Amino acid sequence: TRAALKEAFAEREEDEMESETPKQPDAPAEEPYVPKGKIADVSKWQGAVDWTKAARELDFCILRAQYGHEKIDERYLEYARGCEAMGIPYGAYSYCLFDDVETAREEARFFAERVKDTHPLYLVLDLETGGVKARDIRTEVSAYIAELRALGHSRVGLYIAHNAYKAYNIDVSEADFVWIPRYGSNSGNPEKKPDFSCDLWQYTSNGTVGGIKGRVDLNQLMDESRMAWFRGEA
Repeated sequence: TRAALKEAFAEREEDEMESETPKQPDAPAEEPYVPKGKIADVSKWQGAVDWTKAARELDFCILRAQYGHEKIDERYLEYARGCEAMGIPYGAYSYCLFDDVETAREEARFFAERVKDTHPLYLVLDLETGGVKARDIRTEVSAYIAELRALGHSRVGLYIAHNAYKAYNIDVSEADFVWIPRYGSNSGNPEKKPDFSCDLWQYTSNGTVGGIKGRVDLNQLMDESRMAWFRGEA
């Protein structure tokens, strides 16, 4: 019938128009991150940092925010702003000085307060014998981590002195990552790996980074596939 023919011609015209419409190109795939080669941790002892220069070498950085609950690191805010301005992913750490469960919780509260105006990707408890004696601190560390999580910090790491790892008897499964120092001869290059399982290895205090005067702690991921996590991309 005439109506059927008319409908068939209309459908054919629609098909031809669709075939002539150019397809939109697919969005280009995001290029994978290419590591720059250095992971540093810094505190006020590094002095003024040129973060523009440091950004050319750093994959990420971990900044000291406080020394126990009594002292903020005087350069923390300056360093955090510098990292943010240059797009350097960063975490924050607290050099621990607690004595018991209550002071561990108190230190955690001060830590959270001191980083509230910055944007660290994770918080780290720095556990060394200069601050916390080599003894069983399992309960205190659990309380510290729980307090940080209760205050809204979902990613928490542990820096554990190699020489006190066993004595501390920490339940590392409660943390999101473990960071252990072991220097060997401290030549500035990776030498002797830690005896204990970890995600991040601090291999020297004799490293160099552009924009930072003097020596600096350098670190290495034990599994490079975790780079995205430490950079806040996963």
